[in-house]
Amino acid sequence: KQWYQRRVAITAGEETVKSQNEVHYMLCGSLHTICMDHEEVQKEAIKLKTLPILIDYLKHSTDGTVLRFVLNIIAAFLDHGEEITEAAIELNLAPIASEILKTQKDDETVKEAVLDVLGNFNFLEKPLIQMQLYQSGVLSQIVDIINTSLDETDADAIERIASEILVLVVSHDGIAQLVFEDKALDLTKEAMDWMKGYQEHLKGTGALVIGNLATSDLRSSALVETPDLVETLFKVLDCDYSSDEMLVKVKHAALSALRNLSICESAKPRIRPYLPTLLTYVTSDLPMLVYKSVGCVRCLTRGNSDIATELAHNISLVQVGYRYCTRFSRFFTSVSSE
Repeated sequence: KQWYQRRVAITAGEETVKSQNEVHYMLCGSLHTICMDHEEVQKEAIKLKTLPILIDYLKHSTDGTVLRFVLNIIAAFLDHGEEITEAAIELNLAPIASEILKTQKDDETVKEAVLDVLGNFNFLEKPLIQMQLYQSGVLSQIVDIINTSLDETDADAIERIASEILVLVVSHDGIAQLVFEDKALDLTKEAMDWMKGYQEHLKGTGALVIGNLATSDLRSSALVETPDLVETLFKVLDCDYSSDEMLVKVKHAALSALRNLSICESAKPRIRPYLPTLLTYVTSDLPMLVYKSVGCVRCLTRGNSDIATELAHNISLVQVGYRYCTRFSRFFTSVSSE
């Protein structure tokens, strides 16, 4: 803190700036070394009100190593509870960190450190963070990061974190509407490209984005007019995957998107021809896929006597449904309610 106060008071000259940068590098490096593996030191640094100082460094430093040190320290701080998270929000950490993605776009280590910081926020409980990120224009930067992985055999950590952040930001209904109307970003097209690509985890990311956009009838009605969207989701379901974990993850995402779309009356006729495919998942031995597929079939059946009659004559399906309703567990309680 003392060195920080001296820095603020110094008048800048070429040599002074050079010496300042060296001092900042050493100070941030030292703090990084003593903080990263020692929680008690992190708590002490938080008590000393270090966070505002570190965020000030983010605003003024252009040195990639210093930025990485500071971002790593802040990411560690954010694990220390609600109070430090609230302080970070008040200090506009998210949009400041997002701006670094634009200015340091060629430095992979800094980008990964920024995403680590953003990934430490609980987006679902802090909708203000989601809005701050959208308003900062960071989604286009995140899409660019994801798209750098398209020519790779498999994405590394940085693309995976970027994908998770994108999906969580768009899970906010108000932001989903803003994103849907944002023709410059055109996230629907990006999601379609990812689902049509060969990279497995991006197929899941694309499906999750569509699922989050399809949380209103108005958006769902417009989405199903996108050429090949429903067909592409079912192609994602039909693909083979490299592991059981990836299979469940991606197919669950696709079924979630179809379930959200199937609530919309104008979307049902587009999904109806694929009912036999959905029924194969109803009788699957993979619980997460059963739950989403049953929900999708329920939405299609509501208000449609033809589908209801067809299903009522499917004796094996009725028997499976009966078994679900007579088994007692948290999972089967959810399925039986559907």
